[in-house]
Amino acid sequence: MNEFYPQYNVVPIGGRIKAAAVGMDLLAGEPPEVDAKISSYRKKPPRELLTAFFPHSSAEIKQFLDRLGIYRPTLKTDQGMPGNFLHFLIDENLARTDLKQIKIEREEGLALPEPHCGHNSTVVDEVQRHFREMNLHGTFEYLHDMEKRQAEKGRSPYFFIRPAQSSEVPVFGKDITSQIETQTYDLVKKSMRGLEVAVEMFYGRLAPPNALYLQTDAYIKPDGTVSIERVHCPDVGMFLEDVDVPGSEILPPIRRMMTKINQAICSSILKRVDGPITILTRDEVIQDKEDILEQGDIAVMKRYLMQEREVSVLPVSRIDTVPRGKSVILMNIDYSSRTALRRLFDRYDKGDLEFFPNPNMQSALSRMTGLKEKRIEDKYRKEFLELAGSLPKNDAAIVTKIKRLRMILAGDGLDRDVLHAMVGNECIPILTNSSHSWRAFATRCERYPDKTIMLRAIPLSPKESLLDSSTGKRMHVYRFASIVSGEQ
Repeated sequence: MNEFYPQYNVVPIGGRIKAAAVGMDLLAGEPPEVDAKISSYRKKPPRELLTAFFPHSSAEIKQFLDRLGIYRPTLKTDQGMPGNFLHFLIDENLARTDLKQIKIEREEGLALPEPHCGHNSTVVDEVQRHFREMNLHGTFEYLHDMEKRQAEKGRSPYFFIRPAQSSEVPVFGKDITSQIETQTYDLVKKSMRGLEVAVEMFYGRLAPPNALYLQTDAYIKPDGTVSIERVHCPDVGMFLEDVDVPGSEILPPIRRMMTKINQAICSSILKRVDGPITILTRDEVIQDKEDILEQGDIAVMKRYLMQEREVSVLPVSRIDTVPRGKSVILMNIDYSSRTALRRLFDRYDKGDLEFFPNPNMQSALSRMTGLKEKRIEDKYRKEFLELAGSLPKNDAAIVTKIKRLRMILAGDGLDRDVLHAMVGNECIPILTNSSHSWRAFATRCERYPDKTIMLRAIPLSPKESLLDSSTGKRMHVYRFASIVSGEQ
């Protein structure tokens, strides 16, 4: 292999399963059956949907159900209320994985106090106790009178997450992890080759790929087929080591696993990075204390790295204060924020700091996917959105509309039950057998008249899902952590 592209090996401990909060069966079926289901849910949403929207008000829930919200808990794997998370293990000595179906048997609610939470310890304990048992009414009693700071845009004083427990913990062998490693390598190479072309055109600076660790989100089918959705560098996950909610029975084994993974990652970082280290994050994380998960990730990483190094944490806006020759670890930088990024790339172009990963790699890799995708060309955009946003007059017209849309997708291998539309920085889920879902997608695209529309085929139908639950098969991805080969 070309040494310019490092090989990343999966950390042979385990990882997380990120699952949608509600089973796909809730919205499964052929047109116009799916639209009939959606209409009934909008009038009387099932408890599972209401749970996934908690702690929103009834007005906010209605707004979600009327627009795109109804799809999110069934077709996306968001952290927080719209999703559950479980854990899996890795056995290096296992040659062939038994890809059996598992079932979510129970879940807990974890309420993590945000930095702006003004509750005393007694109230925090009570909120956590009620929510751990998924007693939403009892939890809400403690929340509805809580004043919400304008600066936090109405955010709750708690961040809610839902760990779950399955009938058994999945164990992956070498047949799966080797595919993850190969496809992760291919995506890194693909992203960097795209950068090489851009650099030649615009005379920029191209540093070699040097992510300290990667996290790969993968779909895995019963036949062992692996499809990579995203490769993150770095994204969150470390924070779970420090989440300690009294009385939780599900969280402890996940915490123990994350501790081992975090130690492997930080040990690798210390081998590859010399001297003092600056961790660079978004201004909002430092100044406004937003994103409790990234704050937790930084706290865990800093704690491990400080055992051997001097470590500081700065917002992007203060990158000018970092002395020349120092090492900088980039967290989840917002590459749409041009003002802050100008300073970041000024330092990068000068070459007087060593970035991990280099910002071009981080930005490019965030746009890469191993899934089949299709760009809606500008000349067809208006016509496509008009078809997607049309309002059929009867059931026969709904069927005709869906057939036309799926025929357009079929030529590019995108004729799947679920698509994710990437528009701007937003991921819009589409249920392809639903006219209502297509209309909601078209309406959302009106917010981004100048943004490219990319459609990605999600390679998982209810029949192909390895994760079952009381509401049916779940949409889910497996997140594997990787570090540079030879540093385990």
